[in-house]
Amino acid sequence: MASVNPINTKPLYVQLRDLMAQRISTREWTPSAPLPNEIDLSREFQVSIGTVRKALALLEDDRLIRRQQGRGTFVNDLAANEFVNRYTNIKDQAGNRIGGRIRKAVVVRRAASHIECDKLGLMGGGEVFSIQRVRTNADRPFMIEQTTLPVHLLLRSAPEPGDYRIAALAQANGLLVGRAIEQVTPILADEASAALLNIATGTPILELDRIVCLTDGRPLEWRHAVCHLQHERYVVTTS
Repeated sequence: MASVNPINTKPLYVQLRDLMAQRISTREWTPSAPLPNEIDLSREFQVSIGTVRKALALLEDDRLIRRQQGRGTFVNDLAANEFVNRYTNIKDQAGNRIGGRIRKAVVVRRAASHIECDKLGLMGGGEVFSIQRVRTNADRPFMIEQTTLPVHLLLRSAPEPGDYRIAALAQANGLLVGRAIEQVTPILADEASAALLNIATGTPILELDRIVCLTDGRPLEWRHAVCHLQHERYVVTTS
């Protein structure tokens, strides 16, 4: 039986979160299945009820589980659209998420650059999958993006040239995505970006810099993108 380790430098509730997240990633706890109650978890892992509650709170923050009053705690289906698309902040005026169609996509496996090593925590270097894509909405190009992912985390299933979804790709590799951090900066389109977006050089656009991390904090994806929004909106929802 897996158990927390008092010698580990991580707090016990974080260790417990990691152990329970592993059960979800290996599908020992399947989507929509109820988790054991807090007392049973406390006995199994030999920790206090308070430690169990803190660990469950972390899993809920990462949207791996949901609590239903009077019914219990359940594993979320990470393949459902609401989870697969949860990092997409571009929406139409009705509030629907817009992933767009892929007009052009190129996947290359290569050595990581210095900035990619820094963004993805690749100490001493490593290989990445580099994906360049142009997204369209209503046949209009609105986003140019380049994403990089560390090869060593994606040995079971590599990204496809088309519209891979980071949550689904992670799950195919036995990984669970957690939080994302995205910086948004208004800039002016340079000549290369303007040509791909079919706009004039110097047009105001948005620069997006996003890192998606696993539940244990390791970076899984770095995306750098520029987008020109007309009928679309950049929307962030917090809970």
